[in-house]
Amino acid sequence: MLDLVTAGKGTQAVKEAIWEINGHRKSNYAEVIADISASVRGIKVIENEKIGVCLEFDGTNYSIIGILWDDYGHADYKEMGLYGEMKTQFNIVKKKADRTLIVQDQFYEIEIKY
Repeated sequence: MLDLVTAGKGTQAVKEAIWEINGHRKSNYAEVIADISASVRGIKVIENEKIGVCLEFDGTNYSIIGILWDDYGHADYKEMGLYGEMKTQFNIVKKKADRTLIVQDQFYEIEIKY
């Protein structure tokens, strides 16, 4: 589990992405088809593929990022070392650039361009 400051920064990055996608600050949820790149243990396993993403702020201190790997041709995502749901209390989330989030832990890094 991440410390509250790091988790809070990730939660804020997800909330801001939700607001950007929906065009207002009253939303706690957004769905988008994003360009996804993913590396596991430093090896690129997915590069710039269009994949559905759900972003949710649960109203407390954390946000959830859901990537719909299996709906977009990656039913083997678990074998690749990826997860379908990532929470800001366990994963570092940063805003990399305009409309781009980075989600990472000790084994993987996922870039989400929404």
